[in-house]
Amino acid sequence: MGQDPIEYGTHTWHTNLDTYERILEDDVKKDAVEIAWCIYQLALRDDLLPRFARDQMPPRPPENAATTPAPAKPAPKPKPRKRGRRT
Repeated sequence: MGQDPIEYGTHTWHTNLDTYERILEDDVKKDAVEIAWCIYQLALRDDLLPRFARDQMPPRPPENAATTPAPAKPAPKPKPRKRGRRT
């Protein structure tokens, strides 16, 4: 799936400003076909997808980490430049 350059120069990605009327119908159709093709190919595999062995599984994250989002850190303010003669 590709990413359209349309409106990706803004800073309003995936917010409450996203609305259904901004969805490009042709892109949704192409993405649906691509996802369906991937699922079809996975279903036709001769063997299972590779998995971790039980003793090599990464540990589960703590329970509270999954339900509590990390607090957002404010962006640092840029330091003002000194004005004057350049040396």
